[in-house]
Amino acid sequence: GGGAGAEPPAPPRPLLRIAAQPRFIAAATSGMMAYGAMAFLMSASPLAIVACGLPHTEAHWVIFMHVMGMFVPAFFTGNLITRFGTTPVMFAGVALLVFGVAAGLLGMSEWNFRIALTLNGVGWNFLFVGATTLVTTCYRPNERGKVQAFNDFLVFGTTATASFMAGFMQDRLGWYPLNWFAIALMAIAFAAVTWLAFQRRPVNATA
Repeated sequence: GGGAGAEPPAPPRPLLRIAAQPRFIAAATSGMMAYGAMAFLMSASPLAIVACGLPHTEAHWVIFMHVMGMFVPAFFTGNLITRFGTTPVMFAGVALLVFGVAAGLLGMSEWNFRIALTLNGVGWNFLFVGATTLVTTCYRPNERGKVQAFNDFLVFGTTATASFMAGFMQDRLGWYPLNWFAIALMAIAFAAVTWLAFQRRPVNATA
């Protein structure tokens, strides 16, 4: 028969086997840290702005700049990944998030908050888009649903936890300790992307 040469699709692999791939671990970790750091600082920033005596309207302005930072780069992030590769864009995302934290640690004026949250948004975009791009390389078409669902569970579980903790920590500890905690999240993301860069060498060599 004419269909004798057609290869049947390989059966889906167990989720744990897919999730144990170094590339998936690095991608999921980066996505979790991107969303965790972003939600952590975004959720706490309006409280911090009001707590240090700035007007309520400043909180609206800072969040507006943050949201613009998150979504305006989406128009060109894909092109940057195509041109420079996924890991360089993810490294740039980590760097921007760290610069945002540095701006937050340097003072509590309007512009400290504006620059900190804008850089936080752009850094989140670069790191998260890079991470989600990588996740799509970890599964076959017939494994897509369960792998994407698992990744979303990890990422949005982290987001919910970070948002919940942000208000509590801002109330108990204040804005500066929050930023130092975000640095710890960025260190994890940096380690994940660095590990990924070493893992990807043989992949790139055969591509």
